[in-house]
Amino acid sequence: MSDASQKIPYPLRMPDELRAKLEDARSGRSLNAEIVQRLEASFSQQTDSEQLALLRRLERQLSNSEAAYEELRAKTARLATCLAILADSLPVATIKKNKELKALLGEASELSQLLDSNLK
Repeated sequence: MSDASQKIPYPLRMPDELRAKLEDARSGRSLNAEIVQRLEASFSQQTDSEQLALLRRLERQLSNSEAAYEELRAKTARLATCLAILADSLPVATIKKNKELKALLGEASELSQLLDSNLK
């Protein structure tokens, strides 16, 4: 038996006007093939609209992430500048003695350079 003969028939009641529209639109296909094609297309359109909605949400999230990244980069650059000004106002001996301050200044400088290089 072929696959078509194994399918269970499904009686479909529809208004005469709708049946006439389907028969006019079937372009050489059987009425059943026309109905099946239109049903499949409706699911495809639903999937396309769902994918489009997901794409739009992802675009908004990306835009928000880029804005947050730029804000973080700007704040980090300002912090690095403030730390550099602080370091310039302190005696070199004080910075050399204070390992934590020296490490903090180095980390701020590295982070600022890293963020700047990621934008290029």
